[in-house]
Amino acid sequence: MPSLTPVPGPVDVVLLTPPREIVSSLAHDARAVSRLGAYPPLGLAYLAGALEADGERVNILDLAESPVPRAALVAQLRRLAPSVLGVGAMTVALRTVGALLEVAREALPDALLVLGGPCMEDYPADVLRRFPVLDLAVVGEGEATLREVVARRRVGGSLQGVEGTVYRRGGEVVLAPPRAPLRDLDTLPRPAYRLLDYSRYSPVISRGRGFATMYTMRGCPYDCRYCHRQAWLRHARYHSVSRVVDEMEYLARDLGVREIKLYDETFTLDQRRTFAICRAIRERGLRVPWEIRTRAELLSRELVRALAEAGCYRICIGVEGGSDERLERMGRTTRLAQVRDAFRWARECSLSTLGFFMIGYPGDSRRDYEDVLRLAREIEASWIAVAVTTAYANTEVYRGLLDSGRLQRDVWRDFTLGTLEEIDPRDLTFAGADYSRDELPSMLNRLYWRYYLRPGQLVRLLGEIRSPRQLVNMGRMALAFAASRVRAR
Repeated sequence: MPSLTPVPGPVDVVLLTPPREIVSSLAHDARAVSRLGAYPPLGLAYLAGALEADGERVNILDLAESPVPRAALVAQLRRLAPSVLGVGAMTVALRTVGALLEVAREALPDALLVLGGPCMEDYPADVLRRFPVLDLAVVGEGEATLREVVARRRVGGSLQGVEGTVYRRGGEVVLAPPRAPLRDLDTLPRPAYRLLDYSRYSPVISRGRGFATMYTMRGCPYDCRYCHRQAWLRHARYHSVSRVVDEMEYLARDLGVREIKLYDETFTLDQRRTFAICRAIRERGLRVPWEIRTRAELLSRELVRALAEAGCYRICIGVEGGSDERLERMGRTTRLAQVRDAFRWARECSLSTLGFFMIGYPGDSRRDYEDVLRLAREIEASWIAVAVTTAYANTEVYRGLLDSGRLQRDVWRDFTLGTLEEIDPRDLTFAGADYSRDELPSMLNRLYWRYYLRPGQLVRLLGEIRSPRQLVNMGRMALAFAASRVRAR
């Protein structure tokens, strides 16, 4: 098991990501997902940058990328001796979070323990009720809230009532008023990118070591019925063009990053801004390769060409369905003609593509399943990522399960509270007109094999390889999916 990277100490604040668990993926085969590689904890880097702007000494420990034994973690935390320890986590990681908080309390009996991240979006008060060892939790955008919490802690002020928190008052758990979303993202200090060792990150479809992520915007205005998003995230807000290119240049030239993933859900939502970013990259002579995520209806031939000329080498597109009827049922504004155009334009510019798809959506039949495979083959995506439709908390499809009576209890709330040890994925997936929920894992694996094990697709994948490390990663993923197929039988 790897050891923790040595860091100087002491510091004022330590920010942690919990170790990954098999439970971390309900929609995919978990063992195969574990081979896809870790991504840098960008959210913690934003928090760290905001705290450093106030003069705080901060360190980030990414246990998802490098888990460590309990004794080593205790020793490391005691050496760093922070007065505040923050953990960012997904809801599915709450079991791991509980054990992590207990270790933190053992190591730091007097520290303020704070929890934030997506796990706080749906049942924030219940999270605090679940973990008596937890002092405080942050709801929503965390930068301004955590800055206020740490500043009050430094001067011995009261932590009760800080906007955007859940706190304890006597034996009662209290939800403070929400904090308004930040309007101008450029007022945020630059993320503390230098606290992350980018040589340790190489997701399987990246070109090798030195992989970084960036956000250039926050929010998504679309209303897909399966998507989990709080109301405050529906309004799109942007970093300026100069801020975006400054950060790309800093990562590439100062930190030696060799590839950047712009992690926005819909990078090309504002197409004029996208053209301006591409122009600025070319004008500065920035050569680092980068990739984006977006929707097919937010692309044009001219925009794809501009992206390619500015060094974008991959476009990741949410397709999801294989027919217009299916897309309409999902609440998507995308149509197949736009999907075909987008992937054709990408091929014309020799860009790599990744298509996101879903199977097992409510109301589906095997025809919808075959439509997904047929469309994926037709558009000749370099890569596909397919998920089994899973009903996450506070989505329209999850509310449908509760309203219909198919679910007799709010399993996401029970899991958050800890009264349910583990969620059965079958409770959150959907049978089709001519297949059962139990068939979905094998259907997923068959779809991958039917897509990738074709001579033309294998040639396309070999053309993607840019480093020995990428070849090794692809081999590990292939072996993981091969094992998944054997288990599915």
